[in-house]
Amino acid sequence: MVDSSAYRLGICAALAVLLLVVLELALRVFSKAPSLRQNETQKNPADALRHAGDVIATLLVAGTVGDMATTGESVKTDLLRAAGFGITATLLFLVCSRAQTRFFLAQKLTGEVERGNPAAGLAAAAHSVATGILAANAVAGETLHDLGLSLVFFVLGQVALLVIVALFRMLTVYDDSEEILGENMAASLSYAGITIGVAVLVGRASSGEFTTWGESLLAFAEVLAYAPLLYFVRQFVVGSVVLGHKPALRGGPLDKAIGAERNVGLAALEAATYIGTALVVERLP
Repeated sequence: MVDSSAYRLGICAALAVLLLVVLELALRVFSKAPSLRQNETQKNPADALRHAGDVIATLLVAGTVGDMATTGESVKTDLLRAAGFGITATLLFLVCSRAQTRFFLAQKLTGEVERGNPAAGLAAAAHSVATGILAANAVAGETLHDLGLSLVFFVLGQVALLVIVALFRMLTVYDDSEEILGENMAASLSYAGITIGVAVLVGRASSGEFTTWGESLLAFAEVLAYAPLLYFVRQFVVGSVVLGHKPALRGGPLDKAIGAERNVGLAALEAATYIGTALVVERLP
């Protein structure tokens, strides 16, 4: 039996190479958009951003799944187990991230990415990273039984992500999809921040040891209960404490700065607070 940090790192590295090859092949076979290699010659910034999100998601899957699938029983067994879970997670995130993008930002976003709209590319990249976080946290284990449970919690995580992000979008006074289609990078940064921040929370809710359905679903719901904290941080910590504006339950100067003035700096600050807050919650016991 072999198990050490260096051994686990080797399994994760081998899995990362395999999954990047799988990603390249999947993009070529199942997608009309350029693959990673093809985009290098076309020089489309939007596609480059989306593919950057794909690569981040793939590496997240490789790191988490590779570690979870490694038992030290034998190199062959660990590699095969990691490959099975890893390929499943990679294909899931690739399909679901594209579906999420169409759901939230309309089907014409795909055309915007192909046209070279960087705001659309950033939003698509955010969905790749978000879905990769969910796949990395949910689709992991050692047995087929673990895989079945993983798929259930991955689906639950997808639904939770869709619902929570949709609710947040209703609270902004500007239309995210229209702003992003209009190449508003500030709106896209804000959107990317909340999408990834919520995914971190949902990914935390989807991970952990399965005990019973009741206990596991309760633990899932308890973590999701922190989601409103992201909006509180946006409206009151960023809007009032940091920027010095009057408190507002909806809208306010932050929405104006992002939707009308296209202030990329404030949007980056907002996105950072979403992700930072989610990472703090993720570290809670």
